[in-house]
Amino acid sequence: MKFHDLKEAAEMAGMLPARLLELVRSGAVRPTIEVSGDISACGFSDEGIVALSKLAEPEERKTPKPSKVFRPDVEGGPYKVKDLSEAWGLSEDTLRRIFVKEPEVLKVGDKNPKKHKRSYQSLRIPHAVAMRVYRRLGI
Repeated sequence: MKFHDLKEAAEMAGMLPARLLELVRSGAVRPTIEVSGDISACGFSDEGIVALSKLAEPEERKTPKPSKVFRPDVEGGPYKVKDLSEAWGLSEDTLRRIFVKEPEVLKVGDKNPKKHKRSYQSLRIPHAVAMRVYRRLGI
């Protein structure tokens, strides 16, 4: 079983470390492992972190989590261009130009709009296609 320190546990639970320290000091939360004399050296298990996440205040959850996170080792998808952009550190425009020509990518929208209108296509990228491009780009 892996244990996480106070800072790691607070980050994973979606709260500030100072808030978690306050909860531990007040007795509202008990760490999985306690080191006598040093509250900041306590440890939390994964189950404890799940319970902590329920105590996180809404304003502490400011960073939105992407709907899908690309991990080469885990089958996932279909991905949005935005999700891969965040995961790979490339702009959405660059990835859109790359993936619009890839086979097996789901393209929804009008690629041939009426005169003087821009084309709009929403792309959904399967995991296998994302992996193929990921390897080709050497990211």
